[in-house]
Amino acid sequence: MKKFIIFILISNFAFSAEYNWYKAPVKKKPVFKFVHITDTHCISNAEKKKEPKFIIQIGPYRPHWKDSFHSFLILEKTVEYIKERIKPAFLVHTGDITEDGNYYDLKRAKEILEKLGIPFYVIKGDHDGLKNRNFEKVFGRRCYSVDYGRWHFLFVSVSPSERELKWIKDRIEKNPRKPTVLFTHRLIFCDILTSFIVKEFYDKNAIIVMEKAEFFKNLFKNFKNIKMVISGDIHTNLYYKKDEIHCISTSSLVEIPHQFRVFEFYKDEIKIKLLTACRLKDVKEKNWKVQKIKIIEINLKGGGKNEI
Repeated sequence: MKKFIIFILISNFAFSAEYNWYKAPVKKKPVFKFVHITDTHCISNAEKKKEPKFIIQIGPYRPHWKDSFHSFLILEKTVEYIKERIKPAFLVHTGDITEDGNYYDLKRAKEILEKLGIPFYVIKGDHDGLKNRNFEKVFGRRCYSVDYGRWHFLFVSVSPSERELKWIKDRIEKNPRKPTVLFTHRLIFCDILTSFIVKEFYDKNAIIVMEKAEFFKNLFKNFKNIKMVISGDIHTNLYYKKDEIHCISTSSLVEIPHQFRVFEFYKDEIKIKLLTACRLKDVKEKNWKVQKIKIIEINLKGGGKNEI
């Protein structure tokens, strides 16, 4: 009987070993990943408003329900969650960090982002003080670029000057073989539905598409290494593909439901996860759920070897 039990145990071990090593599916790990947040609209002096109980939503579009009173708390708790659970290589904030470009609000937001303990890259939005230089005093550069692995990341603040546009073109020309991701505050491309909504429901002075959009469109025709454009501003989750360029917009973090994206880079594809916290309570308790996953294939021909 004892020999029989030993035989069964050895057989089970052998079967388990064979299954684990030869039959179990191998889960791919990303080479690196980053987090995209946007439009936090942080403000110290905000009226306390009750959290709405429901949201009317048509497709990706919904009314702007900004929880301004808890804006700093939302950013702080989201940063804690990202640091503890996501552990990205870096974080990107595509503008409207604050509601009105107040120096102390910008400084406080920066102090919260610094708690990540990893690199973070921010760009100036139209709410971050177009008529003052508070953003520059707190964060410094308006337009800049960084390399990560074989990828080139280019950050462009709202309303770039002619000098900055020249610098942007120069950076792309000097990195023709590097696949490039362009971060902007406002959209460069937008789909037909967005164009219709902007035309019909926004006032004539509202600017959703970047003022210098034509400059970038001409740039894209000449340089095929630009693979993605990632933006904020419109407070809506959009995906639009134009001439092999993946155009992605992420909803506002301060809006209800609260959302941000995780971009996971693999050797032949990018997995994009949309994370959602439905209520302020969920943000506080770090109860974020993956609401949607999109996988896009990236053609790196003409942008260097098929490596990351």
